[in-house]
Amino acid sequence: MATIRLHSVLINCDHIFQVYSILFMLVTVLSVALFCMETHPLFREQIQTEEEILGLMNFTDLFDDVNLDNPKELVFVTTTVKPVLYYLQVTCLGFFTTDLILHFGTCPVKKMFFRSPLNCLDAFLILSMWTSTIMEFVEIWTAGKMAGTIYITFKLCSVFRPFRLLRLIRQHNGLNMLFLAIGNSKWEIGLLMMAFMFFSTFFAGFVYYAEYKEPTTFPSVFTGIWWSVITMTTVGYGDEYPKTLLGRIVGTLCALSGVLIIAMPIAIIASTFSDFNDKNKVRLKRISLRLPKKDEIKKMSVYSTNFTKIY
Repeated sequence: MATIRLHSVLINCDHIFQVYSILFMLVTVLSVALFCMETHPLFREQIQTEEEILGLMNFTDLFDDVNLDNPKELVFVTTTVKPVLYYLQVTCLGFFTTDLILHFGTCPVKKMFFRSPLNCLDAFLILSMWTSTIMEFVEIWTAGKMAGTIYITFKLCSVFRPFRLLRLIRQHNGLNMLFLAIGNSKWEIGLLMMAFMFFSTFFAGFVYYAEYKEPTTFPSVFTGIWWSVITMTTVGYGDEYPKTLLGRIVGTLCALSGVLIIAMPIAIIASTFSDFNDKNKVRLKRISLRLPKKDEIKKMSVYSTNFTKIY
């Protein structure tokens, strides 16, 4: 009877954990969306004009390092985040802070808590986000070059917000399988990186001398390395490209080599993921056959309760 009750308690707790995981995921997605939205002028409101900034630059040492020709800097010094977004940001911060405190408080071994990279990342993100939020509230980030640098540095740390979702890996078998496949394909990934380094350097030097007589392309081999990586990955930004016949032949060979180099390790990683996924399906099926279903547990608990009442 105790075992049946334990199973029912665990099932109910499992539902609570699933709901909390979904809530955590939604708040994380909202936090990432707010981070993206606050950089767009549509979600900001003007607090001062460009002329007022110029006046402050002429009579004070404020905004000395602001380049008004840069639209990104101009947006940040003349506008502020709309209050609704700011309050949502503070709410998300409060949720993550409470989550970290509860997570640390329920940890049985406190010394082991910060040995987890995800826990350290979570604490670092909360610290950096609170610092940048407070600096925005008191507007201290406009006080000078040092304050502005600190503010931008902490805002830069916010790009790691999506990594919070890695905490949900244990609750999702698909993500577990993906990371296990990547972890067991370290050799193939290493070969991919080595092949990329070799061929990108090779084609960079080749195209540099192939375009040696062309004064407007490939000023150095380093530019050639950038071009070869972009070409081998079939991205093709178009900022650098060969103009001579020999250079275009090198570009063709570089693109074909990239397709072949990427295809082989990716196929091996995909095969490893498929193997892990098939084994996991078999494991889950065996577990489902061993454990009683939820309805059966409820019926058994009712019967056991009635039995104890009778006797």
